[in-house]
Amino acid sequence: MDAAVMARPAVMDDVNVALRDARVARWNARSGPRVGDFLLRRDGTLARFTYDHGPVIQTTAKGFGPGSFYFADDGTMDYSGALDPWLTKMRLEDTGEFEDGACWFFSHDEARAHNGVTCVVPCRVYRLKDEWADLVRAA
Repeated sequence: MDAAVMARPAVMDDVNVALRDARVARWNARSGPRVGDFLLRRDGTLARFTYDHGPVIQTTAKGFGPGSFYFADDGTMDYSGALDPWLTKMRLEDTGEFEDGACWFFSHDEARAHNGVTCVVPCRVYRLKDEWADLVRAA
């Protein structure tokens, strides 16, 4: 690869804005809770969904930091970090609210070291529907 390309800093330029916007359009076309969306906990804190197992979904673990959300070209996110036990998706309800969620992707879609750009995207906020919904499977 050309040395000038390798030295170019990863910034949110017009190319990356277009890449982000295309990802956001695919992201918004997805229904239901997505990896990267938020859960409003009963104590008022927010967690983010981290791993989707089909009928159940996991969230970020308290006390372990936010982790990292990679924003893929297909409009999905992949998470790296600590996980809490799973929650049953059918016990979640969309609040109709949104929170900005941090994520990253490779600048100009060029996968190489030190070439990530960070951005925020609108993420749905969910809450537990009933008093039993916060019962989770023991780890």
